[in-house]
Amino acid sequence: MKKYVALILLLSLTLVSSLTSCAKNKNGEENMLAERPYLTVRINVSGCNYEIRVNGVPIMTEKRGYPVVVAIPVNQWMFSGGNQLSMILTPLPGEKDITITPDSCMTLQVKESGAPRSTTRPISTFCYQGEFTLLKKTVEKSSPAGRFNSKKEMQADPDGDVVVSHVQVAAVEKGTGVMVSRNISINLPFPQWKWVSGDFIPDNDQSRQALFLEYKKMWDMLNNKDIKSVMSFVQEKIKESAISLNQEEKLFAEETELDYMDAFDSTKFKLFPLDLYNLDFFVYGDGRLAELKMWNGAGAFVFSRIDGSGSSSYHDIFRKSGDKWVLCR
Repeated sequence: MKKYVALILLLSLTLVSSLTSCAKNKNGEENMLAERPYLTVRINVSGCNYEIRVNGVPIMTEKRGYPVVVAIPVNQWMFSGGNQLSMILTPLPGEKDITITPDSCMTLQVKESGAPRSTTRPISTFCYQGEFTLLKKTVEKSSPAGRFNSKKEMQADPDGDVVVSHVQVAAVEKGTGVMVSRNISINLPFPQWKWVSGDFIPDNDQSRQALFLEYKKMWDMLNNKDIKSVMSFVQEKIKESAISLNQEEKLFAEETELDYMDAFDSTKFKLFPLDLYNLDFFVYGDGRLAELKMWNGAGAFVFSRIDGSGSSSYHDIFRKSGDKWVLCR
C-alpha cells in the first residue's frame, strides 16, 4: 500500500548507520531485541539482477540491474526461532555471468519501535562479491557465524540467544547465478503468523484461477467503493500488520481506511480493469502464500491518476485454509 512505499523511500533516503544506544529491558539491561523491536533488512546490491527474500518471501526484486541501497521493514515476515535471509543474484540483461562488483550485502538490523534511526544496530551481515568461480573468496566480508548475546551488543557468547549460521552459497539459473543465504535463530515477541501454518498452495493453473476469483471479489468492492466490505475483507491483514508494526489495531485500521478512501476519489484516480491474462501468479513462503501481480511487478489493484501523472498499486497476498482463501498481507 502507498504508506509502505513512502516508508521504504524515506528509509532509503535517510538511513544512517550511527550505532549509539539501544533499548533496555525491565531489569535495566541493554537489549537489542526489546519488547517492541523494529526489524529491517538493509540491502546494498549492484552489478546484477537480484531478489531479496526473508523466509522465502520476496521483499524486493530487480530485473533491470538497477543498484540499490535501502532498508526495508520485515517484522511481518520474521518468526521467533529460525529465520532464513537470502539474496538470489543473477547476471545483468545480456550478460552470461555475474560481474565482479562491489560487495552485495544484506544486513538484518533492529531498533526499538519509535526510537530514532540512529539507534539502529546490526544483528548479522552477509556479503557476496564476484563470480561464482571465486566461491572461496566471495563471502569473507560477512560477519561471523556463532552464538551472540543480544543483551551485550551482540558479543560472541557460547550461551547467547542469537544463533547465526555460516553463509551458504548455491548455484541457480543453470549455474549462471547464485543464492547466498544465512539462517538466524532469534527470540522475538511476535505471535505465530497465521500464514505460517496455512495450507500448502500448489503452484499451478488451478490455484491461479481460484485465486483470481478472490482478487475479482476485492476488485468489485474497490470499484463499487464499498469501504465496509473492503475493511472486512482485509481484516486479518490489518490485525497482523498492526501487531508487526507495534501499532494499535484500531489506529492502523483507521489509517488503512483513509488510504482506501483517498484511492476512491474519482476526481484523482481511476481503477484499472482486472484481467487474469495481465497478471502473473506467484507462490512463496514455502508454499504458504500466493499473490497475483501485474506483468511489470506492480500490485494487481492499480489506481491510475486522472491527470496522467502516474499510478498507485496495492499488493495483496493470500494464504489458504481448507477451501477458503484469506487475505493476510
